[in-house]
Amino acid sequence: MTGLQASAVHNMVLDTAKGVQVAGFINHTEGPVRGIQVAGLHNYARKLQGIQIGLVNMADTSEGASIGLVNIVRNGHYRISIAANDAMNTNFSLQTGTSRFYSAIKAGLNINPSEKMYAFGLGIGREFFPLRKLSLLTGIDYMIANADGSWDGRWVRFETTLNLKLFNRLEVFAGPVFNHFRYSGSYAAGGYKNIVHAPVYKEPDEIYTSQPPLMNSHPQRNWIGWQGGVALRSSFKAPVHPVSSLTDRNTNWSLEVGISGGIAWDYPYGFASGADVRLIRHLGGNIDAIFTAGVVRLAVASGDISSRIAISTPGKVYYISFIDRTFLGVPVKGGVRALLGRSFYVAGEAGIGFCNSDGIVFEDPETPEEIKHKVNTWVPGNTSFVYSPSLGFAFRNGLDLAFKFEDFAKYPVTKQFAVRLAYNLKIK
Repeated sequence: MTGLQASAVHNMVLDTAKGVQVAGFINHTEGPVRGIQVAGLHNYARKLQGIQIGLVNMADTSEGASIGLVNIVRNGHYRISIAANDAMNTNFSLQTGTSRFYSAIKAGLNINPSEKMYAFGLGIGREFFPLRKLSLLTGIDYMIANADGSWDGRWVRFETTLNLKLFNRLEVFAGPVFNHFRYSGSYAAGGYKNIVHAPVYKEPDEIYTSQPPLMNSHPQRNWIGWQGGVALRSSFKAPVHPVSSLTDRNTNWSLEVGISGGIAWDYPYGFASGADVRLIRHLGGNIDAIFTAGVVRLAVASGDISSRIAISTPGKVYYISFIDRTFLGVPVKGGVRALLGRSFYVAGEAGIGFCNSDGIVFEDPETPEEIKHKVNTWVPGNTSFVYSPSLGFAFRNGLDLAFKFEDFAKYPVTKQFAVRLAYNLKIK
């Protein structure tokens, strides 16, 4: 293949690919890739001599760069680390790729009841002098942070660490970090770490009598900090060529019944739960088509009034309240699943979600219909585009365990991270 290959679902090249492959879900090249692979889910190249961008990238050998959540390269490595830094005392990282270029999944928290803080994100980097006992790692991270009860904080980190290889794949590392943090609120939140030194909230009358009005609604801070920790490094030694996705090749259809539980993205929702039924059709090779329908429930702590507005008309004012209430959604999705090993897979789905609308209360029973209609146009409708990428393991005994992200796009705070457990029933 020379030039451009584009598909909404799946691209396949049996020899060398020179140019650009763009797919909604999967790119697969049996020979060298001398160009760019971009896919919503998964890229595979026998020999990478360019760039891969996708959720999960695979290559037997790589002389290029793989940018994704997980990068499986036979001549590359994976590195699991636990560390502390000046902002959070417990941090975890999974680094995959090659020394020339690697991607990292990062998450951390500050274990302190009076100074809570949470963050997760992605990073990229490079290791210099990888074959020496003492190497140098440089990288940049983009983190989503919770330092006030919401996940609206943004944290950019530029890090440089010295890495000392000890024995039995064990390493220790330490170094300086340049930080830029954008806080989501205006004031410090009780029980959370005041990372940007935001002012403590005072009653309005005290604000205007003892200090000037607060003008910066999103304080920011730049500083140089530190980090240090231990890591375990290993390599992908087994061939990484994708295998067939079904143990029983004579079974083309299967049915899964699953349940899920996790956390919602933001206030006012907390615990996320759900159940679904999934129909799976084997398409050949390592690819399956999947069709899923289910229900999602995002719970709120209480039905509190989140906001209240007043609409004035000649001679009268009408008050409208917006009440936090449990979100219920029925997603109907279709997509593909690619098995990347004996049991590990990556999947992606998209479709339509049928949802309940926000809780609107018109406090005056005589509120005119034209006002009701106008207010109802301010909130999302009862349908929404929904999408869901996932990583999981399909075991031989029929169990399926996956980690998924799901988003009803029209509702900004209904994103969820969840663990899905299902059982697969073969259809003869």
